[in-house]
Amino acid sequence: VKVLNLNSDLPGVVDAWGFGFVDELDYRREANNAADFMTKIAKTPLRSAVFAPAAIPELVTSRILTTEWVNGERLELSSAKDVTQLCSVAMNTYLTMMLETGTLHADPHPGNLLRSTDGRLCILDWGLVTEIPQNLQLSFIEHIAHLTSRDYAKVPEDLVKLGFVPAGLEDTVRSSGTVEVLTTIYSTWAGGGGASNGNVATVVKEIRGLSEKYGGYIFQVPPYFAYIAKAFATLEGIGLSNDPKYAVVGECLPYISQRLLTDPDSRVSGALNTFVYGPSKDSPDKAVDVDRIEFLTSGFASYTQATGGLSDGQGGIVNLGGPGFSADDVEKSVKQLSDLLLRPDPAATPLQEIVEDEIARLIGAGTRTAAATIRESPAGQLVSFVLDPFGLAKPYTHGPLFTPDTKDAVVLASGARIAAVAEKPTRQALETLISLPPDEQTKAAQAVIRVLWEKRDGATLSVQRLARKLYQQAETKFEQSQAVEIR
Repeated sequence: VKVLNLNSDLPGVVDAWGFGFVDELDYRREANNAADFMTKIAKTPLRSAVFAPAAIPELVTSRILTTEWVNGERLELSSAKDVTQLCSVAMNTYLTMMLETGTLHADPHPGNLLRSTDGRLCILDWGLVTEIPQNLQLSFIEHIAHLTSRDYAKVPEDLVKLGFVPAGLEDTVRSSGTVEVLTTIYSTWAGGGGASNGNVATVVKEIRGLSEKYGGYIFQVPPYFAYIAKAFATLEGIGLSNDPKYAVVGECLPYISQRLLTDPDSRVSGALNTFVYGPSKDSPDKAVDVDRIEFLTSGFASYTQATGGLSDGQGGIVNLGGPGFSADDVEKSVKQLSDLLLRPDPAATPLQEIVEDEIARLIGAGTRTAAATIRESPAGQLVSFVLDPFGLAKPYTHGPLFTPDTKDAVVLASGARIAAVAEKPTRQALETLISLPPDEQTKAAQAVIRVLWEKRDGATLSVQRLARKLYQQAETKFEQSQAVEIR
């Protein structure tokens, strides 16, 4: 059966909707769904930003649902200053349900999303939900990482995992131009403006043409996707009503950034490596893509702002870098960074592994470059002649252990770009700290010292891992020097 001339599991879609409609008729189930959402969201950074009205158990039956009263207004009709922020909260909440908790609110029409009077997002009507299995959640994260990093070779396998392409048709997808069409769709959505800017009809026509060209068997729409498409189409509509340039992809990427940076799952780790290094992630010559590092950090900051820097209670946003900024904000920022990089576990997280690897490579490249510079200087040549007049140590002093190569040049260039990217926010942070009153500066300094002391075990483990990496690097270079001497 086909939808839009695309191969689709229409019976499966109808069954999924049918089960959902039947479930909606039991209000006890709806009350449980809302309670389950609150239990799960309480374990995330969104816990203070979004809620579902609590049911009153003694007044709930299969045909009657009674909840606490919520004072608020429809999100898309609100004129409060924090509506843009709450649109981000809504997107992050749905991504959290879809990719983390696994239970997705499947009926997010505008009447079900409110801005409460205390500046939080309220989600109503939990009768219709759908379950997203963990394996599917991780497949989505991998797919997004592959698309954004342009690792297109992995996209056909992603489409099979997600249920859009039947198993065994990966090669057909590669040769059909499907990946190119998906790239166009992704780039269009990333540009913002919704359908008015995306020429959706053209995109559908291209997909339909591919399907017709290959007998209509390449694509299939899995049942679960109908709910996801409905949810995100509604969220995009609300976003566009507030901002004509609203980009649904742009709103998704902050959540993806924080997930890539904080989730220790091995598949998410692979997605993080793909995002940071691109298709060369498994190569010994891999190099960090600085633009993606900047994107990850800015995306993580955006997620933090959306989930932690919400309303001041009067419809305004607390500016974490401006008026109202305090020592408490400094402590939160330092704690957040140390939680990412100084975890007290013997095994490094994916993020720690990347950071420590790059620091070790940077130290090694810098040391070899400095050693070669000193060695070739007049003073260095004089010392070499005095200490080694016959050149017996030359295979080592002029070998790979003390001589930079092209890989080192790439590492140093990446390091310089990362430093340049970090210069502006670092300077702004220092200027903000200096602008604090003296008592707040003292409080901030004490907070930083306290957090670092609390993280001392994690710092010790990180230094130990870094030392091992440097030792292994030096050992490899020494072995290369010996090999050169033998030849």
